[in-house]
Amino acid sequence: MAYVNIKNATIENIYEGKGFRASTAYKTRDGADRKEYYKIWTPEPVAVGDVVDVSGVLTVRLEEFEGSSPYAAIHVNNPKIEVLI
Repeated sequence: MAYVNIKNATIENIYEGKGFRASTAYKTRDGADRKEYYKIWTPEPVAVGDVVDVSGVLTVRLEEFEGSSPYAAIHVNNPKIEVLI
C-alpha cells in the first residue's frame, strides 16, 4: 500500500458529501507552469479556494471523459486533512 503527502494544495471543486478535487502547482525543468490534480475522498467540509495539506492512501485509476484519451487519475483515500487557509 502506498501513502502520499500533499502540501499546499488548493481546492478546485467539491463532490458534495464525498470529497473534493485539489491541485498543486509546479514548474517543469524547462520553466513551464504545470498543475497536478488529486481526488480526495472524505466527507470533511471544506470550501473551494481553501489551501490544505493532505496525507492518505494513494491509488491511481485509469479514467477518461467521453471523446478524450484515457489518463491516470490520482486518488487519496482515508485522508488526514489540515486546512491552512
